[in-house]
Amino acid sequence: MQYNMGSKTISLSDGAYRILSAVKRPGESFSDVVERTLNKKPLSSFAGAWADIETDEIKKIIKKEREISTAKRRL
Repeated sequence: MQYNMGSKTISLSDGAYRILSAVKRPGESFSDVVERTLNKKPLSSFAGAWADIETDEIKKIIKKEREISTAKRRL
């Protein structure tokens, strides 16, 4: 659920506007783009996420994902 919390007018350089426009998805507002791109977790927050998974299992997961990726590129 999205709440309207008012709005602010900001100025962007032409370059910044082009960047936002380039990553804007259909039906998405510029506010949505800013929130989506700036509300990402830092990469460091994933450190240790696979600590409880055996190395062989990780290798299997990586191999499977690479196969899926390769198959998608062939389409």
